[in-house]
Amino acid sequence: MWLQVELPEAAMLTEISFESPVAVVQEGPAIPGAPTRSGGFGGAAAEGSPGFPRGYTVQVSMDGTTWGSPVAEGQGSGTATRIVFTPTRAKFVRLTQTGSSENAPPLAVRRLKLFAAGTLNRDTQP
Repeated sequence: MWLQVELPEAAMLTEISFESPVAVVQEGPAIPGAPTRSGGFGGAAAEGSPGFPRGYTVQVSMDGTTWGSPVAEGQGSGTATRIVFTPTRAKFVRLTQTGSSENAPPLAVRRLKLFAAGTLNRDTQP
């Protein structure tokens, strides 16, 4: 699975951050015949397990067709994922999930933020 973002114009990117919500299991279906799992997750994920990337790569592109080697690779570890990399000029960014684990919920991304060189990351500054 991968997620691709097209920026309005090329920028010198330095960081990506996002949250992965926690799977929530309802006691029973709200509507007869409806699934009993909410929060956007299906399958046999354990209740309270976030859909973070167990493994990922980040690639960038100027045209959305030609992609270079990953600018970042790693593993997420919970509901908040922060990926910092060497400043790289890009108009397109692709986050690819490269690892998962049995019974883990699928990758979920919310509050995605892309940071450019020279901008203040308000989440980490005093």
